[in-house]
Amino acid sequence: MIRFIKKQKGQVLLSVVVAVTVALAVGVSISTRTLSMSSRVSRTDTASRLIAAVEGGAERFLVINDCRLRSFADTTDADRYEQYCDDANMEYVEGIEGCVVNFPPQGDDKIATRAIVTVEEFDYNSAVDDENHYRFVLNAGQMKELPLTDGTHTYGNNEIDVCWDNDNTAIYYVAYDTRGNITRGGFYPRAFVDPLDSMRGFEQASSVSRDGYTWCATIPLAELQNNQYYGLRLRALYDHATFGLYPSPSRSLTSQGYRIVSVGELSEESEEKTVKVVTVYRSYPYLPDVFDYAIFTNGSF
Repeated sequence: MIRFIKKQKGQVLLSVVVAVTVALAVGVSISTRTLSMSSRVSRTDTASRLIAAVEGGAERFLVINDCRLRSFADTTDADRYEQYCDDANMEYVEGIEGCVVNFPPQGDDKIATRAIVTVEEFDYNSAVDDENHYRFVLNAGQMKELPLTDGTHTYGNNEIDVCWDNDNTAIYYVAYDTRGNITRGGFYPRAFVDPLDSMRGFEQASSVSRDGYTWCATIPLAELQNNQYYGLRLRALYDHATFGLYPSPSRSLTSQGYRIVSVGELSEESEEKTVKVVTVYRSYPYLPDVFDYAIFTNGSF
């Protein structure tokens, strides 16, 4: 009897190669997924650290009183940070513009973060290039005062424009000067659905398309002493809205408050740094709503 012996060495080798290839593919896939997850976790952790740093740095300046904040914002004083950072429980580092707020590692964490914070006064906070204006939000019934003088300059025109973006919002205004003169009034959109009897004494606003706003009105200041303007108080009625305050052509607004810029840095052992920047606007302080009752007593609307 003759036996035929099959040579299977090639088939076995092929099976081994296929098995190794599949194992490598699975291993690479798992490794790639693990690295991707680790990368996402690392980015999330880094972002969280930076957000905490920039917010913590900005909050240090939000709680500082107005007199001290004005000293920090005095850009004519080149040494202001060197003089005042320590007094505000922050650090001054030679060669760095601003105050440094350090957040040291906690426990076994070896990563430190810090925020470098600068302050300056601002006139506008709009992001548009065509018409600079002061942009802010008011809820229904909420009041905001906008300064017409900053102690150095006074708004130089007898009119100022205010615009808003809600068809269901009316506004009431009171403007006054340092001599006690007062002018007041109100505006409502043409699309306003409230019965006009309840808007007696108010004027109809103009329909516009201006930087995202849909209604605008011109507030007259002629009854005030031109070089003695002090403040304009605006109140949103019926609904919330985003507002924009515009100066007259060829004029500019006076300073409206402080722009606080916080830059967060995360430094690892490799000395590579990742940064995040946040900008916060703080208005000048003004008297609360109860002050309006004192104004209202000076005649009827």
